[in-house]
Amino acid sequence: MSGERLAVKTQMSQAKISRIETGRVLPTVVDVERVLHALDVPAEQAQELLKLVRATNVDFVFLQTEEYIRSNVDNPLSATSPAQREALVAAKLTRRDLLSGRGTRFRLVLTEDAVRFPMADARTMVMQVRHLRTVLDLPSVRLGVIPATTVLQKSPLNTFVVYDRRLVTMETFAGSVAFRDPSHVDDHLRIFGYFEANAVYGDELRSLLEVIENELPENAVKAPYQR
Repeated sequence: MSGERLAVKTQMSQAKISRIETGRVLPTVVDVERVLHALDVPAEQAQELLKLVRATNVDFVFLQTEEYIRSNVDNPLSATSPAQREALVAAKLTRRDLLSGRGTRFRLVLTEDAVRFPMADARTMVMQVRHLRTVLDLPSVRLGVIPATTVLQKSPLNTFVVYDRRLVTMETFAGSVAFRDPSHVDDHLRIFGYFEANAVYGDELRSLLEVIENELPENAVKAPYQR
């Protein structure tokens, strides 16, 4: 099947199909589901392929509640249909199961501004911050947050994920971009190390999250955080 025909059947642009084929963009779970359906791939083989895709589509969805995920997916800029949005939410929820997978370890860093950013209504934001506190107890996750008072000489511009030393994916408005060149991977590991060194962890982070929760509109309880 030609790239043009596949683009029509999957309702994706031909340019996106080309970028996926050449490895310049990492396809999402929904992208792969569309391609597998368009190519009539047998169900058993399709499920095996989807497992691999879910394993490589690791992002901050692991830190999010279902309500927070839905608010993120169901946004005014989304060009997807309601059915596609439901499929995307389901795929993101499935990815969260990787947190309990044996041998899988995650080192994650957020900024305080990212934690506070009102991506959803007040109640959802409160539940989201509470959820982050439960993540701190997971043995497979090392979560850090950079306090807003920290002076950073290099600001975080994009969300990116490093898979060991093999692959880097970066989120843009146009989709995920993949980097496989070892020099690019090393650059992002160095950048991550810088942010990681400026984050707080453990009990210090738990205290910061409690302050953030109390300062959210639904709680409106003020308490200063001292690093």
